[in-house]
Amino acid sequence: MGYKEKMLVIIIIIWIFALLITGSLAIIYKVRHKNYLSLNKEYTQILKNVDPDFTLKTYDVKYEMPKDEECYYFASNIPLYVYPIIKKQKKKSINDANPKFEFYRSLKNNFSLIYIKHKKSCLVTSIFVTNNRVLFETPNEFIQFPITKIKNIYGATYNIDKTWYNGIEIVLEKVRYRINISDIELLTTFKKIIEGGNN
Repeated sequence: MGYKEKMLVIIIIIWIFALLITGSLAIIYKVRHKNYLSLNKEYTQILKNVDPDFTLKTYDVKYEMPKDEECYYFASNIPLYVYPIIKKQKKKSINDANPKFEFYRSLKNNFSLIYIKHKKSCLVTSIFVTNNRVLFETPNEFIQFPITKIKNIYGATYNIDKTWYNGIEIVLEKVRYRINISDIELLTTFKKIIEGGNN
């Protein structure tokens, strides 16, 4: 067998091994993410079918509300995870004072995107959403923040402790909340309030 034939055999063997490895990885990925794919497909379909004519409805709650505030969503015994957002510390550089690097610094700051640090234990909470604020009531504490502080809110399928869940993520400046609830009414209520209510 000549040199060219040997090289051809080696290339074919490498190609077959590469196919086997990528095929195996694809099968492993599919098996490991089977629940994710199923849940995500179902949740994506639910999100697509949101009623465009959804209107806010008021809830009677045990707390007295200010005159200009109404509760538009309430649910109890909902799992809540709290994640602090910790931005990376910038390293000082001799270029920091140079205006030529302003664009680079701006781009770098925008792409050193936040997240994942330490997770709090799961809190079991009651959720109150009013036209002005969000309140999470747990057996030991109240967590509340104004609606105006919400930077982003979306439906997502995410993994917590090796289990996939459908839920909602609320992102503030320094913290994000994952709410394990597939109730589309919560997300549509948030969006409706942010858009200005039923008007």
